[in-house]
Amino acid sequence: MVNSMHIGIFLNGSYEERDRQFYVQEAQGLDKIIATDQAGELLKRWSIPLHLSLGDFDRGLKVREIEADEFRWYIHNKDRTDGELAAEAAWKEKPAEVSFYGYLPREQEYDHFYGNLGLLYDLAHRGIKAVGRSPGFDTYFITDNFPGITFSASLGDIVSLATYGCFGVASTHTEGLKWQVHHHDIFLSSGKYLRNEAVAETVLVRLDDVHLGDRGNLLIFHQKQSKGCRR
Repeated sequence: MVNSMHIGIFLNGSYEERDRQFYVQEAQGLDKIIATDQAGELLKRWSIPLHLSLGDFDRGLKVREIEADEFRWYIHNKDRTDGELAAEAAWKEKPAEVSFYGYLPREQEYDHFYGNLGLLYDLAHRGIKAVGRSPGFDTYFITDNFPGITFSASLGDIVSLATYGCFGVASTHTEGLKWQVHHHDIFLSSGKYLRNEAVAETVLVRLDDVHLGDRGNLLIFHQKQSKGCRR
């Protein structure tokens, strides 16, 4: 059974020192914090309490430089990424929501970003609200098992809808966007659902017509015009 817990996973990804206050404020709203590899060192420097630190720590980082309630050090027989291990640890807690930080590409590591999207999808597919969060850019998934999401926005924020891992998404409905979508099917080859604009402080995206069965997976990108903690 899913509970009301909100877990945050800090991946070993891209962070800017100027955004420290954003992450500190986000951490204050989390019930449990998990960090992978060197992200634990960052949290220590930012005085963010860490509950679980895990990974193979393969970049010369000394585990003793991290402060956490629990450590899981994978030295041998590791056949999954640190992010996958963290997502699985979060899943076992049966949370209502998991937020990923440091999920955006660092320099040219776009392959890591694609892998991080897979982490979000996997949890959404299991019925968990999974969100990628950063000061200026959030990412959401909706699937048959998590068919709708509502999030806060500022007027003029950019919201894009795209398919993920499928040819199309059936019967999509939106509210709070300049170009509304009412029971539209969104296909992989279509770009007309990109670069939409928020015209309300709350945006809704959902999949309708539950009787259709497998409606596909929808990826939602939210580009914030002003950086801040919005949920």
